[in-house]
Parts: sequence; C-alpha cells; structure tokens
Amino acid sequence: MIAALLEEWSAIDDLLSGATDAQWQLPSPCPGWSVRDLASHIIGAEVAAAWECDRNAAMESALVALAQPAFPDSNDGWVRMLRTTHPQEVLRRLRAVIQIRETQLRSLTAEQATRQVPTPAGLRSYARYLQIRVFDCWMHEQDMRDALGRSGHDDGAPAELTVDEITETIGYLVAKRAHVPDGTTVVFDLRGPVERRIAVEVAGGRGRVVPPSTGPVTVTVQTSSNTLSRICGGRVTIEEALRSVAFSGDRRLGAEIVTALPYTP
Repeated sequence: MIAALLEEWSAIDDLLSGATDAQWQLPSPCPGWSVRDLASHIIGAEVAAAWECDRNAAMESALVALAQPAFPDSNDGWVRMLRTTHPQEVLRRLRAVIQIRETQLRSLTAEQATRQVPTPAGLRSYARYLQIRVFDCWMHEQDMRDALGRSGHDDGAPAELTVDEITETIGYLVAKRAHVPDGTTVVFDLRGPVERRIAVEVAGGRGRVVPPSTGPVTVTVQTSSNTLSRICGGRVTIEEALRSVAFSGDRRLGAEIVTALPYTP
C-alpha cells in the first residue's frame, strides 16, 4: 500500500513537472477544479494526514510554513488559498508535504497500520485509509492527465488498488442505489488496463461481492477499468457512460445499474 502511494505521488510530480504555467489553469473533469486546484487539494489532504500522524510542535511548524502563515482547516480552504499562487510554488509545497508523508510512512509499524482511524468510509484501519488515499490521488492524477491531454499510468499497483476501492462499494451501489432485486447476479467484466471480473450477488436487499462462478448471471456489464473509474467518479455524463459499456443479459437492468454507479466527486 505504501509503495503504491509513493508511486502515485511520483507520477503526479512527473506529470506536473512537465506542465506549463498555462496548463496549470486548465479545467479538469473534476467539476469546478483546475489542474492547480487538484494539486492544492492533494496538498491539503496530506497536510491533514501528516498532522494526524504526528501532532507535535516540530510538525506544526513545518506544516504552518507550507501555508504561510496558518494552514486552512479544509481541502477547499487550500484550493482557495493557492489559486493565486504561482504553479511552481504550488509544486514546491506539494513536494514538501509529500517528503514529510514519505518519512512518516516509511517508519510505519504493523501496529500503527492496524489502528482504527476516521476515514471517508467510516472508522477503518490506517491501512484501509491509505488505500483510500491511493484511490483519491490516482483519480485526480487521471483528472490532470485528461486536462493536459497526457493519458497514461492506468495500470499497475495504484490502478489495481483503485479498482479494489471501487469493489469495496460496488455491492452497495448495485443493491441500494440501483435497487436490484434479490436473486440477481451482476458481473462487471473489466477488459483492461486493469483486468478484473467483479461478481455481485443480491440477497436480503444487500449486495455482496462473490468469486465469479459459472452460475447464471442476470447481466454482465463489460467495459474498461478506466471507464468504470470515470463513471463511479462522476467524470462522465450518464449518456457518455452508457455509450462506453456493453451489456449481455438484462440490458435494461444493466443501464439502471450504470446510472446508479456515480458515487464520489
């Protein structure tokens, strides 16, 4: 998990290092946010993570220096504060907080990795929190790539963990958001860059991910892992989403499921 997160931050650094000042201002698929806003959001999230990890005077001093004079109390606050900051200064601050986080993560113990912490998914282990950070950073890297017209880094550990994170939620989306009836089996057939077959069975009003089997399948949704992540992240319209998938089985139900998939900004 740590290796994947460090890889992800390195990919973002490489991407932003090659961007012109004008490209930092480009709008991204993440509604309302430019490339610079996405970088600022990551800074804010990692500042908060650094502070939660080490609440001491030395860390407070290091983090306050990044904000000049006092760091905001929300990611949106960082986005607003850095909108008039030169892109290279934003990149410098991003590198500074990532260096702090890398030092913290390289010294993480097994006991610390299993402790329960607040996450967007509720109280979970710190390792689970890191998986969510990989997902968030990878999604925003792809937002940046879309804005800059530089596709890539859509396979490997961060992309695999992003699909894992979507898999954590997809049972709920199928059963509760799409209101799929009991006895239904839905298969998401991802043909790359991350290849995966995710099977969801619905029983008792709940959807659970099960090992793909040779049993009857109500509907199969076939698409790419890139498309699935963009649909779940609300980066495409429903019309665009439906044009980007293929169905076998109950096509009407398949369309209802795809319509219910967007769940995270």
